[in-house]
Amino acid sequence: MSRFRTSSTSATKGSYTARRTTRTVVGPLRSAVVTLGRLTGGQHAARAAEKGPAEIRAVARSVNQLADESDRLRGIEAERYRLSETVRQLGVRIRERLDVEDVLDAACTGMGEGLDADYVFTLLMQDDDPDVVPVARAWSAREGLLPGERQRALPPIPADVVREHYREGTTWQVPDLPRYLTETTPVPGAPGEFARIGLPAANRAAAVDLGLHSIVVVPMGVGQEPIGAVCLARTRPDHPWHRVEIEMVEAMASSVGRALHASKLYEKETRLVEELRALDRTKSDFISTVSHELRTPLTSITGYLELLKDEDTGPLTEPQQQMIEVVNRNAHRLRALIEDLLTLSRIESGKYTSHKAPVDLRHLISSALDAMRPAAEAASVHLDTDCPTQPLICEADSDQVDRVLMNLLSNAIKFTPAGGQVRVQAAAQDGHAALTVSDTGIGIPEAEQRQLFTRFFRASNATTQAIPGTGLGLTIVHTIINNHGGTTQVHSVEGKGTTITATLPLAAPQ
Repeated sequence: MSRFRTSSTSATKGSYTARRTTRTVVGPLRSAVVTLGRLTGGQHAARAAEKGPAEIRAVARSVNQLADESDRLRGIEAERYRLSETVRQLGVRIRERLDVEDVLDAACTGMGEGLDADYVFTLLMQDDDPDVVPVARAWSAREGLLPGERQRALPPIPADVVREHYREGTTWQVPDLPRYLTETTPVPGAPGEFARIGLPAANRAAAVDLGLHSIVVVPMGVGQEPIGAVCLARTRPDHPWHRVEIEMVEAMASSVGRALHASKLYEKETRLVEELRALDRTKSDFISTVSHELRTPLTSITGYLELLKDEDTGPLTEPQQQMIEVVNRNAHRLRALIEDLLTLSRIESGKYTSHKAPVDLRHLISSALDAMRPAAEAASVHLDTDCPTQPLICEADSDQVDRVLMNLLSNAIKFTPAGGQVRVQAAAQDGHAALTVSDTGIGIPEAEQRQLFTRFFRASNATTQAIPGTGLGLTIVHTIINNHGGTTQVHSVEGKGTTITATLPLAAPQ
């Protein structure tokens, strides 16, 4: 009986111990497992109860520490995402601006507001003073963009500091500026280069006056040379710059540097374009003035040549008549050149207009052929024409279309060797009159055909063969046809000939 009681008591104690063990060990451990499951399921606020034996409490603490670290990392990632979006928006804002001043304004405001800075300073290298980098734009959280006199009062920083850090690709920061300004040894976190070069007295005084506590300075540039730096500062001791913020400052500085570089190039290009336009206007005015001045003596020369040819001053010998013809021919060439220059001047000044009226293109072709036939016969070039029997009525300026025909025919005859042929055709096509002048001349190299309508351009084979010309004829033809709402096309094969087709709108039927 006694043995039975003892056995029963032992069983009771064993059961009690098992229940106690389950309550003190398994329960807390199960709680930790449940907490891990909740954390894994996205319930980031879940935490394990730290109770039970020391080992179980240690496990619970580890679970909670991992959850805390996960929260911290998520917070950093969220901040990084927010700041990355700020960087992206700033990049969009500054890319929309081409003016340097606008880029500086947008950059300072965007960096200051996006990164919770108290001050932002943008510094730019100067061509006239390469030793210092002055403040080009300043912004404060209280006042926004500072006026010009305020920002000019801020002292520059040594250019060597910017160049050195840009060359090494480093950013420098001072987390405790008041301590750095008062101590002679470098403050932990302040780069050795900055401490070694030292901060000029004027910069120290300005930092104290503004109450700056922590600063981040990032050089910016494109290629091998820096163009300046951006400096962000805070006046609050409890709000230093964190690593993720510094990374975003570096990204912003890179975008601002590229935008400033592009803006400076744009300003330089704009300035050069204006200078070229002014030079072009001066050249056009000069050409117009000289051409007008040349017309007066040329008119007198041709007038006296006519008197000599009419023998009003007495009979001429045959050699004298031949010399008169040479002078007369060159006078006409000079007149044509002057007229081309005057036309070009009017085109460039925007004063070249067309006075349109109904005109039969066939009559203009016939007149031009009659005028050019002596030159063709002298060059032993055969002239041929193919025009319809029905009228080709165009709404056009007859003088200008006659100029087109004369230029095309003179070119065709000039570039066609003796024994060759020049053919003029006209036909109605799709509401337009198509005028085609083709020759069997020297042709134009294929690589040069895109430049044919460029002022003063001459094909290389024409230059090599010393064929005279100014390179203005096709430019004038192209302009006149364009003014009439037509098109000009060129097809040429070097050594075989050239075909130029110009279209003019047909007049509406009456």
